[in-house]
Amino acid sequence: MAEIAAAQGFHVDSAYIQSFDKQNNVEFNAGTSRNRFQFSQIGMNKTGFRMLANTSAYAGVNLSYKWLSLRYSTAVPGTRLDQKTQLKYTSLSFTFGTRRWRFRPFYERYNGLLIPGDVPRSYEPFKNIRFTGFGSDFYWYANPRKYSLRAARSMSEAQLKRAGSLFAIVTPMWQQINWQQPNPDFITDEETYKLLSSNPSWISVTAQVGYGYNFSLANGKWIVSPIIAAGGGFLKETYHIRHKIQGISLAQALISGGYNGRKYYCYLSGSWSIQQSRLLTRKMERLNTRVSLTAGVRFGDLKKKILGLL
Repeated sequence: MAEIAAAQGFHVDSAYIQSFDKQNNVEFNAGTSRNRFQFSQIGMNKTGFRMLANTSAYAGVNLSYKWLSLRYSTAVPGTRLDQKTQLKYTSLSFTFGTRRWRFRPFYERYNGLLIPGDVPRSYEPFKNIRFTGFGSDFYWYANPRKYSLRAARSMSEAQLKRAGSLFAIVTPMWQQINWQQPNPDFITDEETYKLLSSNPSWISVTAQVGYGYNFSLANGKWIVSPIIAAGGGFLKETYHIRHKIQGISLAQALISGGYNGRKYYCYLSGSWSIQQSRLLTRKMERLNTRVSLTAGVRFGDLKKKILGLL
């Protein structure tokens, strides 16, 4: 069986995974996302108080050369849910690790959200509320010798034969909701108002088990990569010591597919995730969906170093 050595003496089966000769790339991408927060009575499935991020379609370009990665994206005009309101969303993350272990610290913040109105496609801005969270994902993969996560997520490797892998994710996280100027007239649901006006914060630990599979065609030139995961965990509210530990349930699904050539590649990807938590007297549900299209070209190293560094 053919094998190629990876970092720290780890071996990858070259009959299943192959690196590209040209490791650098330029990508063009476009996509859209939707983020929803919903608060409802515990034990009830009916729709409760909802808030939406003023998300929009975007287009951007990404340059990866050796250890340097530069990314720029901008919102597509006219695609926000509420055209009259400017609300900010900030997200930062970094990924480190090996093929078997990965570590991804992250930070995100919603500075203002939207409340859907009674009239379809009408929204009221909720400017003085903030959702903040930071934590880290710890990943473990059972079959990194034959299953390429890099092929599944970014087409930066070739998956020559179909293969799959079990994986696990553990995520410790801190989150906070901050309502700077509570107004009882703004939220008619009394229990949701009580929750949000108390500026709750909590720490949580969740664990998920999932499975990813790469369907490979034409010796890796075409690939379809579904990934699913589900799990649970617990949270402890830090703003109210007497509140007991509460449970969390979550699930996610991702799929990407397209052409993965030696020089050019293009793929369509989509993701869906849901998380349900209990805070005070309300259940909080968070739903995220995302769709994107990426096209890229690979290129080799330049003959001379750039500024003596690259």
